[in-house]
Amino acid sequence: MEKYVTIYAFEMLDMIKAGKTVYMLDKAIREVFCVNDMPVKYLVRVLNDDNAHKRYEIWYAEDDEE
Repeated sequence: MEKYVTIYAFEMLDMIKAGKTVYMLDKAIREVFCVNDMPVKYLVRVLNDDNAHKRYEIWYAEDDEE
């Protein structure tokens, strides 16, 4: 069973480097993106945003081995 773990924007690159698939929900346009496949210019835009308005929700999936 998969478990979804919410992370902060600054943790995205570490999760991608660790081999995790990271997803992002953009609440303003109601779209889910796979961050691993995003162009760099959009990823930088998300990282530079302070997310004070809670526009982005970021998470990755991990196997729950229980």
